[in-house]
Amino acid sequence: MNDIDAILKTVYSIIQSLWNIILIVISLYIFIRSTLITKIAGYIATAESEVDLTGKEKMALVVGWIKDLIPRLFRVLFTDKVIELMAQNIYDDMKKYRENFIKKSDKQS
Repeated sequence: MNDIDAILKTVYSIIQSLWNIILIVISLYIFIRSTLITKIAGYIATAESEVDLTGKEKMALVVGWIKDLIPRLFRVLFTDKVIELMAQNIYDDMKKYRENFIKKSDKQS
């Protein structure tokens, strides 16, 4: 009986440790993602001020800048394509907001 208790305690300890590691990784992922969203919006604004560049070149700038911020451990999750999709979604949201703001301003005038 003592052997079974020892094995169960060991298994429980391993499961608890793995659970803690999973929670830490998920927390880091959420923190990095929210930080990236904020940074991407700022980088989009900076890239948009570069009038000599095409849209693809501006996107490449944003992706490069963001890629440099991501810890190596998470670069597997945040590939260039994922960063590009995030940036495009944020750009589209910023554009919609701007268009809605202009419409509201025009109606109030």
